[in-house]
Amino acid sequence: VYSNRAACYTKLGALPEGLKDAEKCIELDPAFPKGYSRKGAIQFLMKEYDKALETYQEGLKHDENNQELMDGVR
Repeated sequence: VYSNRAACYTKLGALPEGLKDAEKCIELDPAFPKGYSRKGAIQFLMKEYDKALETYQEGLKHDENNQELMDGVR
C-alpha cells in the first residue's frame, strides 16, 4: 500500500509525501526492493543525488539482481 501510494504521490509531484511513504515501506519490509527504488527515484527528482545513490545501493544489498535498482546506480 505504501509503495503504491508513494508512486501516486510522485506522479502528482508531491515528493515529500511520496518520500515518507517510501520510507515507511522500507521500515515495514526492509527486504522489499520496490521501497528502495521508489525512495531513490524520489530523492533523484528532489536533486538529492548522493542520497538517491545510497538508497539504490542499500536496496541492492537485499536484491542484487534488481534491474530498477541497478538502473538507479547508473
